[in-house]
Formats: sequence, structure tokens, C-alpha cells
Amino acid sequence: MGTDAEPVVYGVFIYRDETVWSLEAVHLPSTGEFARWEHLYEDATVIRVQVDESGRGILAE
Repeated sequence: MGTDAEPVVYGVFIYRDETVWSLEAVHLPSTGEFARWEHLYEDATVIRVQVDESGRGILAE
């Protein structure tokens, strides 16, 4: 993960609202909780993202 000089940051783009959230990993604790995609959005199109060791995310196949 990142160092104090280079924190790991995730960017989340919400297409519906055209809003971008930028969040440092330290502010995203793992809770083990989840929600189903169809409960969050009317369009239940699923995408998968793969994150590498450096924190870069790409669309997964």
C-alpha cells in the first residue's frame, strides 16, 4: 500500500449524478458488509474492477 508521502487514493465516479468521490484507503475500513447492486441502482448492470498491489484499478473481464 502507500506510504505517508503517497497515500492510496480511490476515485469513484457516480455516472447517474456525474459526481466524483476521491477517498484515501485509510478512510475506507473493511466492514465485511455488502449490498446487492440491484438494491442500489435501477440499472443493475454489473461491472467488476481488479485492483493491483499498487492500488491501480482496471475493469476486470
